[in-house]
Amino acid sequence: MKVYIASCGIGLGHVTRCEPIARALKNHGVNVAFSTCFEAVDYLTKMGYKVFKTIQMSYVTNESGAVDYKASLAHYPGFFQAIKLSLKELIFEFKRIKSYHPNLVFSDSRLAPILIAKALKIPSILMLNQFKINIANPNLKNSLIEKISFNFMNFLWGISNSVIEGIWGLSNQILIPDLPYPYTISFKNLIIPKIFKKKVKFIGPIIPIKYNDLPEEKVIKKELNLNDSKIIVYAAISGPKKERIFLIKRLMDIFQDFPEKYEIIISKGNPKGNFCLKKIGKVKVYEWIDEETQFKLFKASDVIIGRAGHGIIMKALAYKKPIITIPIPGQAEQYGNAERIEHLKIGKMIAQENLTKETLLNAIENLLNFKNEKKLNEFFKVLNSFNAIESTINLILEIINQQ
Repeated sequence: MKVYIASCGIGLGHVTRCEPIARALKNHGVNVAFSTCFEAVDYLTKMGYKVFKTIQMSYVTNESGAVDYKASLAHYPGFFQAIKLSLKELIFEFKRIKSYHPNLVFSDSRLAPILIAKALKIPSILMLNQFKINIANPNLKNSLIEKISFNFMNFLWGISNSVIEGIWGLSNQILIPDLPYPYTISFKNLIIPKIFKKKVKFIGPIIPIKYNDLPEEKVIKKELNLNDSKIIVYAAISGPKKERIFLIKRLMDIFQDFPEKYEIIISKGNPKGNFCLKKIGKVKVYEWIDEETQFKLFKASDVIIGRAGHGIIMKALAYKKPIITIPIPGQAEQYGNAERIEHLKIGKMIAQENLTKETLLNAIENLLNFKNEKKLNEFFKVLNSFNAIESTINLILEIINQQ
């Protein structure tokens, strides 16, 4: 049996939730190949997987990591170049899927593999937390040309969304790695037309190491040499390289002036980095961190800081920790997630342009002083009623065995 996993390669959030599924499939004797791009290729190659490096588009960002709609529209990928790249990706996926001849195609947030699977009469499963993909422009000080570029892209995207939703619906099953309402985090992006709802299943987040799988917090703190008398703040920075670098630099500068009662750990999310821990001023820094150590840090920490990707929010909830999110400017999904956790009173959002020592300290102290234990425990209980990996594997094997 063979499964072809086509994962979005923008950031590592998609591929890190697909990899535990691939691992479990291999344990069931299923051969797995990945199709992805950007840093996700390095991540999977390092783990020994067969990886096809595909063509995939992304957006342009400026020096602060904010989405630049004008440059995305005018230069790269640009409207016509985007069409050309989409066709190239379709051809690439057609050749790879046909030659690999899988029993099933598993797509995480990618259109081309779903289309090709349908054309080749191969069953497919789609996993995503954005059924409706939006774009956002939080900067009200944009120039006229930037506003025109954004509005034009928004218009084009509105038309494209209907096509995208139609392609999502070609899959045999749609899996949502989120919690059902009223606990849904990607609430704004999961407005699903009724026609597709029979195919949709909420499976809960993919958490390969559960809270109760790990030792007690005190044991972890001793193992990781964390000061039990201090407030532990873990900044798990992920996302595309440019967006990561800007935020890491800003946070490193801010943390050097933090009060002594805090112990700060940053993981830089660089899949090419080493695992060595180093101390830079007041901050403990990991270039890259293995899965088990990261979950141990989640359990040992008092507060989590990160972008507002779906993955890090779900991990924080799985470990009953409040989170401070700093969404990528112009990234609509992250703004929706960040606003949602504030609405649910399980975290705080700080816009990147407002990130200072004062705003960050205020957010941390607010979460610690008014920690919503009841709500965090409620989410923890609901989240642990799901087993996303087991549900996904059972569905994949069921569909394959029906052929």
